[in-house]
Amino acid sequence: MRAVRGWWNPNGGILRMPARYVSRTIMAPGTQTICTEFTLYRFTPEYFEEPWAFAASSRSCKTAAPGRRAHFPTWRYSALAYTSYSLNVTITWRVRGGDRLASALYDYDRVVDYRCQTRNCASAIRQRGVASIRFDS
Repeated sequence: MRAVRGWWNPNGGILRMPARYVSRTIMAPGTQTICTEFTLYRFTPEYFEEPWAFAASSRSCKTAAPGRRAHFPTWRYSALAYTSYSLNVTITWRVRGGDRLASALYDYDRVVDYRCQTRNCASAIRQRGVASIRFDS
């Protein structure tokens, strides 16, 4: 999966989850519905027992005919200063209008999964060993 990119400007930070193409699974020959769900977590130090809390999500489903791939657009998220963010991506494949064929979870858990495009941005292993991206104004 392509890296999450971060930009900082005087009005705040922008996280960009890049567009991607997803191929069909070989588990069914007919038309398939492919869904992606981006789930963004924010570090919240006030919750000691579970410091990574849900921040936002974006879900999109596309139809892919035999021989085709599904295209999912870029998702942009406005980020806060002095806050760490971590991402998971879930992809699911279904028979069109029916049963689930497969799913995959992509845990963005490495520093190289996050790329800063400007100063005042850093990616590192942070709280509880989770890789994340952070903006400092």
